[in-house]
Amino acid sequence: MPFLAQHDQMDNFLVSLVRDHTRYEPIVKFLDTIIEASGDLTWGELETVGQEVARLLEADYCEALRKGMVTKLGAQDQNSERVSTLRKFTAEMIRSPKSIDANSIDGLRAIGLSDQGIEDLIGWISILQMYSVVEHAFGFAGLPQQVLDEIASGTVENKGYLPSFQHFVEMSRGA
Repeated sequence: MPFLAQHDQMDNFLVSLVRDHTRYEPIVKFLDTIIEASGDLTWGELETVGQEVARLLEADYCEALRKGMVTKLGAQDQNSERVSTLRKFTAEMIRSPKSIDANSIDGLRAIGLSDQGIEDLIGWISILQMYSVVEHAFGFAGLPQQVLDEIASGTVENKGYLPSFQHFVEMSRGA
């Protein structure tokens, strides 16, 4: 159940983001910028990291959306050393960011990430952590996996989060 009065008639997190789209749209664009600009990380790897962020933070909506994204993107090698290293770094960043040191960064370099790729990874984890915290703090429950899978399909087909987000904004205006 949503905690804020302005969310009283809302049944999910997405409706809240769309309601105040001018505040949240730049964050959505940031996700697309990382997806488009990162030469070191595939979109599938980024979504796998995002799924780990949401799992660690127990953010059901975000985890279910990332699951749909990973499936739609056909992200392979979920048990590879590279993905394992990305997950380990994600957990370290979520649990204790102060513990990140040169060894943590060297581990990422060892799997082929450049300094820019590492910066992209840190930005991706940070922004998805923010979404997970907002989901909890607003008091929203998730959506059915089928709905989130449809959102994931639309996002992949539209080649990014911003076109899908803008689609939801337009739908809300027509409602």
